[in-house]
Amino acid sequence: MAEISKNKQTIRAQSLSTKADGVSKLETIARETLETMEGLTELMTRETALVAAQDFSAMGAIRQEKMRLERAYKESFAVLVADPAALETLSPVLRASLKQKGEILYNTAAQNVETLASAVQATQALVSTIVEGAKGQSKTFETYHDHRKAAPAPAAQTNTQDPVAINQTV
Repeated sequence: MAEISKNKQTIRAQSLSTKADGVSKLETIARETLETMEGLTELMTRETALVAAQDFSAMGAIRQEKMRLERAYKESFAVLVADPAALETLSPVLRASLKQKGEILYNTAAQNVETLASAVQATQALVSTIVEGAKGQSKTFETYHDHRKAAPAPAAQTNTQDPVAINQTV
């Protein structure tokens, strides 16, 4: 079983190192991953700024692009880490760029998550405050006695006029 897995890795490494126009498939994937990382970093930076500005409609507009970039990054990253030995065939400059962009993306993602978590927490606190306020109002309404709903008066004292609404907010 271990031999089959090893053979698959060897085949994968050979297919990734196949040259097309002098550039290996792995190098092409690495360069595409760099572009995706840069795009994702820029988008998360923009999203963090939009949260700070409370521009939630603009955040919704970039949601699809963020999901697309995240998916592309996960797919290309999975290919890159599938065979660590093949990564050693990349140029030192390209490997250094992947590492540098990875660290920048990691830090940006951490800041983005923190900002989004704070926004969610603030929204939950606001909703809780509104709910508690509504509960307090419903208790006030429960203790309010509406005289029109009281038991009907004896027939001799029944008022034949329509009730008049009184604005009690003043």
